[in-house]
Amino acid sequence: MTKPRIFGVVAGIIFAFITIVAVQLVSMQIYPLPDGVSMQDKAAMKEHIAGLPDTAMYLVLLGYVLAAVFGGWVSTKISKEKYLPALIIGGLLAIGSVM
Repeated sequence: MTKPRIFGVVAGIIFAFITIVAVQLVSMQIYPLPDGVSMQDKAAMKEHIAGLPDTAMYLVLLGYVLAAVFGGWVSTKISKEKYLPALIIGGLLAIGSVM
């Protein structure tokens, strides 16, 4: 891999991460945690997530889709290549979403 390609992929990953975090923050504003629920309490979080409407899950999906699109776009612009950096970003996001 060439240096511009590596830099493009790294920048795309960073941009994708920022995109996911931004969408998650918007989701947390729309669907806040109930009073007294801590994010460290796994049982309470599991109950809270199970009670969320489908639109909350669509926001999570939207975050990953936007991250793939914008992260791929940034990586291809920086590396000046057409597809490979964007495919790497998409593959890493796919692996990360399964974990």
